[in-house]
Amino acid sequence: MGIKHSGKSTQGRFLADYLKCLFFDVDEIIQKNTGKSAREYYTENGPVAFMALEEAICEKLTLTYKGQQVVVSTGGGICDNAPAITHLRNLGKFVYIQVSEETACDRIMKKAMRLSDGTWKGLPAYINNRKPANEKEAREIFSEFYAARTEIYENIASDFECLIVRNNDNDMNFSSLVNMGVLVASGRIVLILEPDCVISDYTLIEIYQMLRTRKYIGGAIFEKPERLSVGIVASSVYETAMSVPDIVKSKTPVFCNSFWCLRKDFNAIGGFNENLSETHFADFAKRLKAYGLTQNKKYTILQCSTVKRSSRRFDALGDWYPIKQNKYVKKIIKE
Repeated sequence: MGIKHSGKSTQGRFLADYLKCLFFDVDEIIQKNTGKSAREYYTENGPVAFMALEEAICEKLTLTYKGQQVVVSTGGGICDNAPAITHLRNLGKFVYIQVSEETACDRIMKKAMRLSDGTWKGLPAYINNRKPANEKEAREIFSEFYAARTEIYENIASDFECLIVRNNDNDMNFSSLVNMGVLVASGRIVLILEPDCVISDYTLIEIYQMLRTRKYIGGAIFEKPERLSVGIVASSVYETAMSVPDIVKSKTPVFCNSFWCLRKDFNAIGGFNENLSETHFADFAKRLKAYGLTQNKKYTILQCSTVKRSSRRFDALGDWYPIKQNKYVKKIIKE
């Protein structure tokens, strides 16, 4: 679910293809059943009739496919249709596709055209009905709509413990990749590693044994460098020091960068915060630990297993490169 132009149908089809399961688009079902697009049906019949049809479709999908693996893409306005959402909640896990205002508006304006008589073609009704004189006014109207809809969706995402996936153009970071990976995964246990990291031989066994006790919510894994030198140690300290202001600002402590937990618990806390950069690991650990307390479970660090981090970047650029090229490091951390 998400606002219009957030990418629900596109991402939903990708997910269904990956999972090899059925995919349904509520707006497409409306068009198939009525012969009119969702926008046309809403305009001609009004919001009450539209939401009644939307609810009926969601109810039928839930009754037909409950207990089965299926992906459903909702309409952008389903956030205003509580009965429809209630039906779909019985079907499975909600995924909230979050998109920035700029990205969503750009996608709308690419399909819109201002005609010679001053009217618009291709604009959503909530914008077109207010008769914007130019693109600037159209964007201002969308901004109001975006703020209101996003607030509703984020409240739903919080109440229903939705998995949140960010889908902005040219905006894919480590956190969003992790969240997307967990979304399409089928296993019960999640193990999160940074690139160039390798687990030890018995890591998976130890994780399984820890979770099997039902005493632990999950935790972290200590990392060991592939090799050590004075330059690597100094560079690591330097990079950590560079991120201290952001860590202090976020009020999150420094943790390891490799984590493990059950997939259901990962989803329960909303996965990684895609709006954070340098503090996303600490933030995830803090939220997982807090959630564990609510479940009477502990957050811990594996006692026997470690993660080996490759020294490839130092082999290629030199053990002292972060310090020698400090402007480059500051730019990376800032981004």
